[in-house]
Order: sequence, then structure tokens, then C-alpha cells
Amino acid sequence: MSLITVKKIIIGLIFSLSISNLANADPINATQDAAHSSLAKPEIPLIKPQEAATSSDTEKKAPPVARTLVDPKIDIEDLRLVIQPMTKEDLTIEADAWFRTLRTKVAQISNAELAVRRKNRELAAIKSTNTAPIDSEKSIPNSEDKAEVAKNDAKIKLVDQSTKLSIERSEIIDHLKVILNQIDLLGGDTKAMRAYADAVSTTKIEVSDYASTLARLKSWGIAEDGGISWIKKIALFMSYLVASFFVAKLIKAAIYRSLSMSSATSNLLRNFIVDWSGKAILFFGFLAGLSALEIDLSPLFAAIGAAGLVVGLALQGTLSNLASGLLIMANKPFDINDDVEVGGDIKGQVRSVSIFSTLILTPENTLKIVPNNTIWGGVIVNHSTGKVTPAHKST
Repeated sequence: MSLITVKKIIIGLIFSLSISNLANADPINATQDAAHSSLAKPEIPLIKPQEAATSSDTEKKAPPVARTLVDPKIDIEDLRLVIQPMTKEDLTIEADAWFRTLRTKVAQISNAELAVRRKNRELAAIKSTNTAPIDSEKSIPNSEDKAEVAKNDAKIKLVDQSTKLSIERSEIIDHLKVILNQIDLLGGDTKAMRAYADAVSTTKIEVSDYASTLARLKSWGIAEDGGISWIKKIALFMSYLVASFFVAKLIKAAIYRSLSMSSATSNLLRNFIVDWSGKAILFFGFLAGLSALEIDLSPLFAAIGAAGLVVGLALQGTLSNLASGLLIMANKPFDINDDVEVGGDIKGQVRSVSIFSTLILTPENTLKIVPNNTIWGGVIVNHSTGKVTPAHKST
């Protein structure tokens, strides 16, 4: 059979197969398939109902994200504002996130401290083996000296790292306690987290290791969030105290001049107002200074409010003297240097009056401290003015 005959047979077979495929194919579907293949975009696969339920459950079970931990360096006051509208459940999520961050930081500190201890043991081993006499003429250290210097440098780096981690730990604890305080106000239980934070808030330092101690102090002193930060806080605290002292003097002088122009104000009341206005300004200046030290005063005020009733019951006599002293100053039955007869049988000259008691100098040259409640509850005879004040019901 010739080559030309074989070629003709092959061409005939190919032609017959093509004809049969065209006969079996649907021309409309073929055209639509061609159009879809050239124009249609890839479609998103449909989710079966069972798969959709599973996906929804997965989204519900996704762990909540803490909003306040997005910026671990967030300012304390900003943090208080951020968490103010949060519910107890929201705050619990935030506290859990900060608590996990604290645990991670504590683990890093522990690893760094373990590495420092290992370096100390290695250095001790090198020193114990390096017992050969030192030749003063040799200025080049031997291999053991070089190893000791290298390990000591590595230890100092580890100490610096541990100190920085400790500063970061303190910041995390401060932020965590702000959130815990808010949870307490909403009736939550934060005892476990507080106990852990208090337990890990410090790092034990081997004072005998002078190099490490100095390195820690140096690293803490130059850290922006360490010594430098505390220097700024203390300076601000002192500036508040000094400023409040001078403001108190100015306010006291202004009040004294103002009350001295009024004849209706007794010396007792004037001195009382002047004295306590200055003390109030100093007190608020001190509170402002504590805030500058980033000391949270909310728990203090909450504790004072909670203990107010108990303190009031325990100090009924003292509070009664306080009320009587204010009434004496307001009603002016006597003034300083007046000769009076009070309490039934106490005679003498009034030397001073405080909010709790009155100091009277008797004719026998004896100073008597008389509770204000005793004076206000009895007849007050003022021999200097001739005024007699009837007894009042004990307050």
C-alpha cells in the first residue's frame, strides 16, 4: 500500500468523526456555553442551609475583641472616658484581654530573670576556675577574662531588658486596675484579678549583685516611662502644693479684708472662715497633686462615702460639738476677750474658739477647754456686753 493511500484513509477517518460529533451536539447550548464562557464572571458558590447554620454559629462563637487594647499605651484618663459607657459584660471582656496581656508580660519577665540567674552562675563558674596568678606585665586579657567580660555584657543586656519589661508590666497593671475599678462600681467581682496583679507587681532583686542592681537603676532612671516619668510627676505634685499654698494665702487675705469691713461678722466667725478657707484650698491642691501622681482617688471617695454612716454614728459627740461651734460663731453670743459665764459654773475670758471647743481663761489664771456642746446647751452670760443667751437644746 502506498503512502498516498494511507494519508487518504487517515483524512477520511478524521472527517467522519467530526461529522458525527456535530450531529450529536445541541447547537443552542453550544452557543450559550460559548457566550457564558466568554462573558460570565465567576459565581460565589451557594451555601447549603446546613452549612449556613454552621457559619452563623462560628461567627457567634468568635472571641470578642477588646477595644481598649488596640493602643496599649493609651492615657489613663482617656481610658476612663473610653470605658465609661461600657456595661459590666463589656468591661469583663476588656479586663480579660488586659489580664492575658499581663500574664504574657510576667512570663517574659520571668524568662529574662531566669536568664540573668544563669549568666550569674556561668560567671561564678568562670571566676572559680580562673585561679591562675595574674601577670601585671601582660596587658592582654586571657581567654577566660574575655569570656567573663562577654558574659557580663550579656547579663547587663538581659537586666536592661527585664527592667524595661517591668516598666511595661506596671503600665499594664495601672490600666487593668482602672477597668477593674469600673467593674467594681457596677457590682462585678474582681478579687481574683486584683490578687494576681498585686502578686506580680514587683520583681525580687538580688541586692548582692551590685552590677545588676546598678544596671537596673540606670535603666529605670533613663526610661521615659520610668525614672523620667516619676521625676515629672513629683515635680508636678510639688508645683501643685506650692501653688495651692500661695493661692491659699491670697484667698485668706482677701476674705479677711472683706469680713473685717463688716461689723455684723464676729471675730470668731471671721477667723473660722479665713482659717478653713485656706485649709480647703490646700486640701484640694493636695488632691490635685495626687492626681498628678496618677493615683486613682475614686476608690478613696467611694470608701469615704460607704464609711460615712459608720463614722457618723461613732462620732456623734464630736459632730455635736462641731454643730454647736458653728452655731456659736453664727449667733455671736460672745467674742474673743469677752468675760463670760458658761456651762453653769465656768467663768472667765474667752481666748479662742474652734469648731469643737472653746478656750476660757479663768480668774485663777487657769485655761479651761470647754466643749462647744456644753456651752450651747446651757445659759451663756456675757458680762462684757450684758447679753444673756438662753440655753438651747443640745444638738
